[in-house]
Amino acid sequence: MTNTMTKLANWQHRLNQYLYDCSSKHFKYGVYDCGQFVIGSIYVQTGIQIEFPLDYNNRKEGFSAIKSLCGHATCNSIGSYFAEQLGLVEGTDINFIGRGDVVLLDNGSFGIVDLNGAIVTPAKMGIAHINKDRVTKYWKVS
Repeated sequence: MTNTMTKLANWQHRLNQYLYDCSSKHFKYGVYDCGQFVIGSIYVQTGIQIEFPLDYNNRKEGFSAIKSLCGHATCNSIGSYFAEQLGLVEGTDINFIGRGDVVLLDNGSFGIVDLNGAIVTPAKMGIAHINKDRVTKYWKVS
């Protein structure tokens, strides 16, 4: 089922608060990893709660679960799966990535664009800022 995504009126405040809250979290697969981070960012921007149908506690389990759902064990495949489910549009020019958009990085992990236009992703502790040139793909959160 495809949802129509529309950003909430106060999405900027909600996203800023979400990123602040994430700044004190410890990375943990299945709890606070790149997929869970993106799911949370979409929720605070749109109010759409995404049910993540995968249960995993480490990287190997995570990619095995992605493969069982999507046929391929990559973040690109799970990103495309959710984009289709949610009606997210893939961007065509990385120079036009917008605040709140979901990005796929060259190491296969996900991040988002913060309110200052920086790419952020979960780190061992908190969030890490990533160079924009590491983005390989992105989806618009409108």
